[in-house]
Amino acid sequence: MGLITVDWGHQGNTEFVDFPLQISIAQREPAMFYAVLSNTSTMAPASNAISMRQQPFMSQWLRHKAVESLRVAIMDPKRAYTDAVILTVTYVYFNEAVRSERDIALKVHGPALKRMVAARGGIGAIAANGKDGLILSRYLSWCDRIISSTLDIPLLFGDYVEDSIVSQTYYPGMWSRVQNLM
Repeated sequence: MGLITVDWGHQGNTEFVDFPLQISIAQREPAMFYAVLSNTSTMAPASNAISMRQQPFMSQWLRHKAVESLRVAIMDPKRAYTDAVILTVTYVYFNEAVRSERDIALKVHGPALKRMVAARGGIGAIAANGKDGLILSRYLSWCDRIISSTLDIPLLFGDYVEDSIVSQTYYPGMWSRVQNLM
């Protein structure tokens, strides 16, 4: 998802790339840390030593650790609705939806993500919560739009009107364009 700067990097929004790792460290959230590593191995070019194509079991192990850590996090009332945990669920939902486990994404992680965001007051409330909230809201909206356009399904957060950076992005075929860059 760091490749989101393909469309937004021209406007200097490179913090999008750094945000997941920064938030995992700042909030001391192992689920997000494992999700970042898993996502990196999934999106790394085939020539890269950490690529899922070269190390498929490493990527699977990292994803398993992310989900295992996520289960622990959502059982802890102090951690369950943090930015890092919501972003981790977003990562899991996104990767499942656009890769191979669409059924789990659409029946489990998508609805769970929607409930978590609603518990925080919606994307608008998250976006109003400072710079981190704004970046998280962009992740949520961007992933929602990619999944919706890729799978031809309704938006999870269809009632949310995102900031102009998100709404100006052309989404149909976006996932294919991102994959071609990898």
